[in-house]
Amino acid sequence: MSADDHGAGELEALLAAIRRCRVCRDHPLKAPLPHEPRPVLQASSRARLVIVGQAPGTKVHASGRPFTDPSGVRLREWLGVDEDAFYDPRRFAILPMGFCFPGYDSAGADLPPRSEEVLTCEMEPPQRKLYDKQRDYYRALLLGLIENDGMNDARMKILEGLLRLRQICNHPRLVDPMFKGTSGKFELLIETLETLQAEGHRALVFSQFVQMLTIVREALDARGMH
Repeated sequence: MSADDHGAGELEALLAAIRRCRVCRDHPLKAPLPHEPRPVLQASSRARLVIVGQAPGTKVHASGRPFTDPSGVRLREWLGVDEDAFYDPRRFAILPMGFCFPGYDSAGADLPPRSEEVLTCEMEPPQRKLYDKQRDYYRALLLGLIENDGMNDARMKILEGLLRLRQICNHPRLVDPMFKGTSGKFELLIETLETLQAEGHRALVFSQFVQMLTIVREALDARGMH
């Protein structure tokens, strides 16, 4: 068996395991799904393009195929392909950030992808120092804005402050490009990727911040990881 055949066999086994998964119903981290789980994805070892999307919505959940909704129509038009080509796993792999439709919130909007495992870590001391500095800055700024202008005028600064704190939790370089330290969360990610590679696995890393993926790439290159 060639290395390619072995890799294809591993991928098919992984896809079958994902499609059988019922963790969010049988052993959920939070409340179980209110409906039967139906993981929806498409992949093949021959695919040359991977499309990463949001968690499935109701139409995709019902059909069992990715992008069977208006967004899929627009995407296929943009790609210039028909349905036969789009749904050929030898050409397109389609991976959502959550494999199952997560349900609705109290307002009737789609919930974000579910988390079925949470890893906790502590911030590194220089990271914590920067986090506390930013937190205290926005706290003082917001208290002044609210006192002088009311809550409405402070809303954008609240969102800005939360964004900066989230970025620091990922890696301080997202806020301060000259930062010389590291991040507890980042180090845990790299350790996890090293373990996966040592065990012969592959991993797909998501981030809302493009610059975060650049930082991850730099760290992997420095370690000779591909």
